[in-house]
Amino acid sequence: MQGPMRLPKNWKNVSGLNLSSTAELKEKGWLPAVIVEPEFNKATHKRGARSVSIGKDDVTFSYATEALNVYDNWENWKRDMSTSDKEDMSREMEDLIEGQHSGTVTNEKLQAKYDAKKVKRAAQPEKPPEPDLPE
Repeated sequence: MQGPMRLPKNWKNVSGLNLSSTAELKEKGWLPAVIVEPEFNKATHKRGARSVSIGKDDVTFSYATEALNVYDNWENWKRDMSTSDKEDMSREMEDLIEGQHSGTVTNEKLQAKYDAKKVKRAAQPEKPPEPDLPE
């Protein structure tokens, strides 16, 4: 089963299927999709498996949640650090402030960015084990 997706413009011998009303679509066997997204804390969980329930009037797609694992946490942290390196403060600037200024600068805005970056870097999660490679 596919879904949910945009309606095709043409289907079988029907032109303009995407312009049809819900009633017209039901006559042709097309049911509207209802998507049920769970609320969850993205820091601890992610969207999980999808279940599908086909009813008389609609098709409901519901998603479960599952806890983040060590791999998810590691990849999320790496992505956040990469974004921060591009948008907040580069790694080179961090190293410069640390190495040549012992972590202290006179510019308050720059110091605040540096301090925030250190907090992000210190939140590094456990690194997942390396996969076993075949010999």
